Amino acid sequence: MEQATEASAGQDPGAGEGQRVEPSDPRVVAAVVALGALPYASSVTFGFALDDDFAVVGHRGVHGALSATDLLLRDFWGRSFMDTIGSWRPMTTLTYWLDWHAGGGRPWVFHATNVALYAALLGVCDRFLARFFGPVLSARARYGAVLAFGLLALHADVVPSIAGRAELLAALFSLIAILLPIRDRGPVRPGVGLAAAAASLLAIGSKESALPIALLAPVLVHRWHTRRGDPRGPGMVLLFASNAAVLAGVVAFRCLRMPWMALGPERAMENPLIGAGFAARLLGAGAVLLHYLAHLAWPAALAPDYSYAGIDVGHEPLLGAIGIVVAVAAASAVAMTWRRPPGVADALLGFAASYVVVSHVFLPAVAVMADRLFFLPSLWVVTLAALLVEAVEKRTAAPVRTLVGALVGAFLVGQGTVATLDGAAWRDDLTLLTRAVHAAPGVARSRRNLAQALAEAGRPADAAWQLVVAMTILARYPARIAPDEFRSLDGEPPSSRVAVLRDHIGACALRDRLVEARAAFTRWEMQGPRALIDGWLAPLTGEAQAPCR
Repeated sequence: MEQATEASAGQDPGAGEGQRVEPSDPRVVAAVVALGALPYASSVTFGFALDDDFAVVGHRGVHGALSATDLLLRDFWGRSFMDTIGSWRPMTTLTYWLDWHAGGGRPWVFHATNVALYAALLGVCDRFLARFFGPVLSARARYGAVLAFGLLALHADVVPSIAGRAELLAALFSLIAILLPIRDRGPVRPGVGLAAAAASLLAIGSKESALPIALLAPVLVHRWHTRRGDPRGPGMVLLFASNAAVLAGVVAFRCLRMPWMALGPERAMENPLIGAGFAARLLGAGAVLLHYLAHLAWPAALAPDYSYAGIDVGHEPLLGAIGIVVAVAAASAVAMTWRRPPGVADALLGFAASYVVVSHVFLPAVAVMADRLFFLPSLWVVTLAALLVEAVEKRTAAPVRTLVGALVGAFLVGQGTVATLDGAAWRDDLTLLTRAVHAAPGVARSRRNLAQALAEAGRPADAAWQLVVAMTILARYPARIAPDEFRSLDGEPPSSRVAVLRDHIGACALRDRLVEARAAFTRWEMQGPRALIDGWLAPLTGEAQAPCR
């Protein structure tokens, strides 16, 4: 009772004497959570889109009877362990099973769950910031950080996407894994240490990018308790040991039964860092870091899903070098602030742990980069920004504080507006992929996917054109594609587009691209676009006899 009274008065039970945590007002937190989730409220009217066909509709572990085998020995896309492509997320798939059987496979149930999970995550974020950073962040700073994280336009690639639920669950359980052991006065209790390790396991089971949480959570918890004079005890030892066991167990299971995807040379057609040496990957990681920070700060022309696929970091060595300098500066900041109260060092550690798995530093993390991969790293960036704003406001005069507040407000309005507009793209495949091609016209995968969606929508001419352009981009990869090189042709009649493309790349190259597109439509059993391509090929048979070199 004494502890509860103390906490309710705003005193951090683990903080030093005189250090008080400004308590959060539940009504304000509820308003912040509602505002943060508001851009995605309309997603409950959306259908299944893009990856949902594999992760949900086509996954026997989702629409079949509940089966541990289907959950644990099938990857996220429904493939068996003998045919996996490396994405293993049984916790996320289990939630899909629950939604499918609760709503009879209706997509609105899945979207409603996503919005509810997002709201829950925002609520946990407020509690985490209050508990971990204590008096370093005022209640107002915490509200601003949670609202900023909620309104970030990058999340328009996560919340309205049913497949994006993996990011939501991984982030939620990751925060719980840190939060549980820092709730009480005194050393970590053994039972709490085990519960925290279980949360780490659930985070990793939600998405493999959460693997570092098994290392990050014990370190942050130990730092938090060290500042309060109670870093030792059997509970802390058990926390480290159980998280290590979780990490080792998952890695061993993955290597033995659900191996990671082997990225062969053919995948380099979508990511030139696949198969590249460590130095090239390091430069690539630096370039992507800067692109990501730019997307976060100025969310203009974000492409749904494959935003980064059009970035050839091999053409940006200077940008990569600058990104590496930024990373080194961040590491230096960790060293300089290591012994200070909770703040910069902890937030940078959190960012590093969540970013490294999608950075290409040690391996090319994915075939193509997507904004959704930076979901959890964004929380730590927002926390760093909140710490900076709080420090500025405490050390400056009223006019400067007013200006900072106005800039923060404008940032929130801008991010929320873009999030609302871009989130609407996930309504269906056609809407989503049309926006993706408009935002990043040089991304072959988006055009290929749009071709399939157009064919299924009864638009064979547009489908054939998009696939021919996709093949043209792939044939030149990794050469740089000018953003407007093909965009201006998309509004022309199909026959005119093909004629202009012939003048642009030559009859020989056009013939080869048409043959490749025809083969793809044959595999997909889409006869309408294939027949159109046959018609486009006919005039070329006499002009280009030899293959292009």
